[in-house]
Amino acid sequence: DMGDRSWLDLYAPEYDDLQIAFDRACAMRDVGTAAVIGTALQRMDHMRSVTTARRLRAELLFAMLDEADDEARAWIWTCLTSHNMISLEIVSRLEASTQALAAWRRMADPMRLHFALGFHANECARASDFAGADAALAEAAALEKSTWPVRRRMWGASARAGVCINKSDAAGYRENCRAELALADMIGAERTSAAARLKLADAALMAGDLEEAIALGDVAVQQLRLLDQPANLGLALSNLCSALVLSKRWPEAMAAAREALPLLSRGWGIHFVLDALALAAAERGQGEDAARLLGYTESWYRAHADQRQANEAQIAQRA
Repeated sequence: DMGDRSWLDLYAPEYDDLQIAFDRACAMRDVGTAAVIGTALQRMDHMRSVTTARRLRAELLFAMLDEADDEARAWIWTCLTSHNMISLEIVSRLEASTQALAAWRRMADPMRLHFALGFHANECARASDFAGADAALAEAAALEKSTWPVRRRMWGASARAGVCINKSDAAGYRENCRAELALADMIGAERTSAAARLKLADAALMAGDLEEAIALGDVAVQQLRLLDQPANLGLALSNLCSALVLSKRWPEAMAAAREALPLLSRGWGIHFVLDALALAAAERGQGEDAARLLGYTESWYRAHADQRQANEAQIAQRA
């Protein structure tokens, strides 16, 4: 296991060369090479918390699926599934996770199967198929070994936390975020550590503990600023904005929203902060503004066959 700084020092200088190689492989219809390099670039984007190139790369890989062999299909579906909060119009997140899971079953690779099961559990839970989510988590737990790299076991905790979000299970959410944080701190995975703190603040908000949500949110924001993590910083700020709005701390909430909005995008996470802004507008008698903001987020969720998580649903209902 390698700490984040060492990992980025080793691999980040290769990013531009990998992007050129990916573009050339796509132009030559070398599907196998494009699939592997595309997944590597996806991992590097995740570590750097950037989203700018991920959508186009996923669309290029999706267009080559019909030409892919079994291994290339497994990598392509992994790349499509691992977009996390990015919703792709070309394929639903549940379909992508289902296809990735089937592909890695055929490849008989336990660690990759474990990865695919975690994503599939999250997408089942997002679709309110909690039995399917629990079954995927149970299978992943049976595969996981104490001798596996810490980063692989961190993913298991993260996947369990993701299912708890969609079950509105604040206690389970907190427990698994703390497990992920402990593993991240063990190997110096600063970015995962910061993301786990971001989620702990979200879990506190889910539990109705506004003071803790604000305190943890402030810490997560400060840490993510230092780590130059734009996408995760946008999420942390949107969560902090929600807690501040619920506490009716308007100036601080608006400051968090103003910082969050440029970091988010219409295709990735802007809807998270707009519900909080709608509630702020409604609370302050700006009904038309609140309605327009809610209307936008409603249309976004419909267009992406998605639904609000527990905290956003509660805030939208109040608005």
